[in-house]
Amino acid sequence: MHLSIPHSTPTPEALAHAEHERTRVQRDDLRDLLKAVRDALDIPPGNRRPALLDSRALLVLGTLNDVLNDRACLGIAWETEIIRQKVREDGGGHA
Repeated sequence: MHLSIPHSTPTPEALAHAEHERTRVQRDDLRDLLKAVRDALDIPPGNRRPALLDSRALLVLGTLNDVLNDRACLGIAWETEIIRQKVREDGGGHA
């Protein structure tokens, strides 16, 4: 016995709402990514600043390249969390 799952045809309003939500999520994800990039590169002066800045710049550059070239396979939010995790591991922004 073959059961079929009923499929409803989305209304134009439902499609417009879905597109609006997708755009909002992407905008929010990009905003979060930019905040993480800012926080990663905002390193106060100190002995560790040059090394941290170099390391984080490479991380940020790689992340931005992945996002811009559609290689962020797990999504922008995941890429953002990787940056935040690295900043936490480094001890925040404090040198």
